[in-house]
Amino acid sequence: MLQGDRRQAGDPSDGAVARGQIAEVLIRSLTSDKALRKTFELISAKGPAPTDFDGLFAPLEADPPDALDAVHDMANMRLEAEPQRVRDDLEAVRA
Repeated sequence: MLQGDRRQAGDPSDGAVARGQIAEVLIRSLTSDKALRKTFELISAKGPAPTDFDGLFAPLEADPPDALDAVHDMANMRLEAEPQRVRDDLEAVRA
C-alpha cells in the first residue's frame, strides 16, 4: 500500500490490481480499526498474498481532520478552481 497517489503512468507499471484483490482489501479495510480515516493506493507487487491486513493498515498515516485531500496527496487543484457541483458535494458532506 502506498499513500499520496504518486503513480500516474496509466499503464501496468502503476501496479494494476485484480478485482478480487481490490474487493478483499476493501472488505478488510471496512472491518479493521487500523484502517480508520486512512486513504491508500492499492498496488500489485510480486510475492505472496498478504494475510495480516491490520499489519498493512497500521503504519499508514490517518487523513488530517477536515481536510479535503488525503494525507500525502499532491496539491493539484485549489478548491475555488473545482467545478461548482464538486464544491456543492463537498459542502453537503461537511454539513
